[in-house]
Amino acid sequence: MGPYESLVFLPFLIVIFVIVIGFLALWIWAIIDCATNDYLKDNDKIVWILVVVLVGWVGAIIYYFVARKAIAKNKYHPPDRNKW
Repeated sequence: MGPYESLVFLPFLIVIFVIVIGFLALWIWAIIDCATNDYLKDNDKIVWILVVVLVGWVGAIIYYFVARKAIAKNKYHPPDRNKW
């Protein structure tokens, strides 16, 4: 086995590394966005955070397509800022 035969897999490993970092960034973004989103009720926040944390990047994708799209369509009402 020559010294350069192990370099055959290097491009494959770089692609896998970039994909893993992308999924990790998506997962962290979904947790932060869910926790800081004022349009979700407190119970909804807890449920979505649990879904994202326990299901991982699949939960982050589900959060994006279900909760974010519902927020964009105003299914969840904006917070009542006139309470005080």
